Amino acid sequence: MKRNINHKKIWLEWVPIGICAVAILTCAFVFKQKWYKVLPTLNTLVILLLSARVDRRSFLIGGLNAAFYGIGFFTEGLYFSVINCLLVSMPLQLFSFFNWKKHADGNSAKLRTLGWRGEAVVISSTVVGCQLCYWLLLPFFEGGQQQVMLDIFLFVIGLVITVLALLRYVETPYYNLISAIANVVMWVSICTGNIANINYLIMAAYSLFRVAQSAITWTKQYKKSQKEEVPKETFERT
Repeated sequence: MKRNINHKKIWLEWVPIGICAVAILTCAFVFKQKWYKVLPTLNTLVILLLSARVDRRSFLIGGLNAAFYGIGFFTEGLYFSVINCLLVSMPLQLFSFFNWKKHADGNSAKLRTLGWRGEAVVISSTVVGCQLCYWLLLPFFEGGQQQVMLDIFLFVIGLVITVLALLRYVETPYYNLISAIANVVMWVSICTGNIANINYLIMAAYSLFRVAQSAITWTKQYKKSQKEEVPKETFERT
């Protein structure tokens, strides 16, 4: 009996993981990178794939993986990212897993949308949050202005994205796309000064690819959720 091979799935899911894993491990060997910098990037390859599938297990693994990222970011002086990983991302991702399980749809969950009022709140909160962090916390950190500004932005928008994902909003990957682009820019800047951190740049590029993919799959899952809600509402009114 012949098995049907899904070539599209192989090229979109497993080939990118294989290429990135080989590149990360090669860089780790060449530049003698610490295991706590290599392990979380390898774990993230799988986490982002699960997220692109709208699979709630991405939160469970991602929450545990945030602790390893926090250690790596601390050694680079990216303290906003450390705070985001250990005190925000890790607990909220674990809570997200259980919240999605409560509203389960297979391995996924029933998604909802922000609406224009919600969009206005998210955008204004991001702008205000970045400004407050800049005024209150910038004097305590060293490093290049561009790097610090990107670190602040990624910290704030990372918090926003985590909350949106927790609450099952379909707009999550679209805001994450902005974050992923900024993350690539930051690691290009860092790698210019220290090429040994190139595994993070590889991870940032892979993340950008998966987040773009997530924007499509999350939208499909939202439409599926809406179709399932319509018959339910119709039944309740009769």
